[in-house]
Amino acid sequence: MTSPTADRATNSFASQIPQRVLLYVSLGEDLLPAESAPELDRQLVARCLALCGADLQAIHILHVIDVDSDDPSLQLPNTEALLREESERARALIEADLRPLLPDGLRERCSISVSVGAPSEEILKTARAEGCELIVLGAADLRGLERLTERIWHRGTVGRLLRKSELPICILDPESFAKNEAFTGDESSRGETRPPRRILVPVDFSPVSKYLVARAEALHAQHGCELYLLHVLRLSLQEALRRFPDRSYEADQYEKDIIQNAETKARELLGDRYDQWTVLLYQDRLNRAVPAVVAEYEIDFLLLAGISRRRTGLAGTVLGTNAEKILGATHIPAWIIKPTEDSDDAADNEVSP
Repeated sequence: MTSPTADRATNSFASQIPQRVLLYVSLGEDLLPAESAPELDRQLVARCLALCGADLQAIHILHVIDVDSDDPSLQLPNTEALLREESERARALIEADLRPLLPDGLRERCSISVSVGAPSEEILKTARAEGCELIVLGAADLRGLERLTERIWHRGTVGRLLRKSELPICILDPESFAKNEAFTGDESSRGETRPPRRILVPVDFSPVSKYLVARAEALHAQHGCELYLLHVLRLSLQEALRRFPDRSYEADQYEKDIIQNAETKARELLGDRYDQWTVLLYQDRLNRAVPAVVAEYEIDFLLLAGISRRRTGLAGTVLGTNAEKILGATHIPAWIIKPTEDSDDAADNEVSP
């Protein structure tokens, strides 16, 4: 059984539905005076509203003009005027095309800002200043070598936020918008939005797992979603004996004990809500198991643990994290929660390569 302290923390977290959200919009690669806000940003607004529901009390819409502070062009005489002109045009697009998409009451509680700099840094700075409880953004729809390069060097906005943000992040992949799969109805209802139907929560039973479960149950209480819990098993007896050389283990008994232990921990984690969940045990790597489960069970929303500290060395530079790999392979909305300070090991177990 979980401790009373853990239960209180879980219940408290579940009750804290985000009421103040920062929504980051890209407004396309370039801003042209005669253009309206891109369809992807309109979809992003609609899906943010569908996810957060009526509990949303305030929303801050942010656009960042991506300019490196070391860019020599910033020193040119007309640069300041050009950036000011682009900022005014961006604000006008948000006011004219995106703000009207909000419900009347929320429209009055919507604030807008345009800043200049690195998107990940400006997003975090603004979210903290505005007291936001959730950051919502669309993932860059990169392909091939460009996607690989972004992941290897962690230069993408999503990858940097995964490392730096202490706030939860909700990533709504634009590929799901184009396919009309996640958060939308069938072709006859294109343009309508709905909340997620099936939520998948991968866990390793570290302390952050209870927060992921609590957030999923809060969404279930809001929207009536189906809940799926995934734990990835490591059944290699040879690997186990290298770490814990207990020669008394038979291979069959070892496998049974591992499975039984995982089932016991799942029951402890979910408590009397166990029957509300579909519990899945897979023998595979997490970054392969999650896409497989997403496809098999038609999952349309993920709750993942983000990393708690930056990885170093070859693994951190080249391989990236499982969270990034999962996001790149599934193309469905994902809510990413930062492990708490008392769950450092969750980073390596939950989302490390």
